[in-house]
Amino acid sequence: MAHCSHRLDTLSYPQRHVPERPHGGRPRTRVPERASQNTAAGLSKTGLIPYLASYSIFLSGRAWDQMRNTVDYSFCNVKIAAAHGGISVGKDGPTHHSITDIATMRALPEMTVIVPADGAEAARWVPLVAEYDGPVYLRLSRAGALPAHNEDFALRIGLGLTLRRGDDVSLVATGTMEERAQRPSADGRLPATTTDPDGTRP
Repeated sequence: MAHCSHRLDTLSYPQRHVPERPHGGRPRTRVPERASQNTAAGLSKTGLIPYLASYSIFLSGRAWDQMRNTVDYSFCNVKIAAAHGGISVGKDGPTHHSITDIATMRALPEMTVIVPADGAEAARWVPLVAEYDGPVYLRLSRAGALPAHNEDFALRIGLGLTLRRGDDVSLVATGTMEERAQRPSADGRLPATTTDPDGTRP
């Protein structure tokens, strides 16, 4: 089930693709990310698979204590869709730049961290993480990320992707940096093998 802290189009993907409850509607706690974490953890203990969506800076910062103690340490089967990762939020300023979330999420003992490169990859991860038993932090960029994948590709937690092959150097990139890492090889300047680890943990 989907559980959203904000009414934002950029956070609406998980809600559109996760079925509604049998009696209709989806729960919302609005802005309080701490309450959202606790609510999602409680829902997971009833057998549901909650998808919690909000800004990554608030989920990994303001609600860090609940993320660690309630969701991670209790091994709650919560899927966290953390939008606007990194500096993709742009002109909203440094208070909204989530530049430490990958590090803090990787430090949690039970958390699986996945960083899609573009919208197409993110859309494919949403149903896949539901099949994984345990907390997942799905770090998303802001809407409008440049496409990084041009062909069909297989996704599996813990399995990376080779995006391009070259002979001179190997580049490893994740998230929206994947598209940039492919540019030197794509325009012929540098024959590089470009690898996407998909998840930064495991």
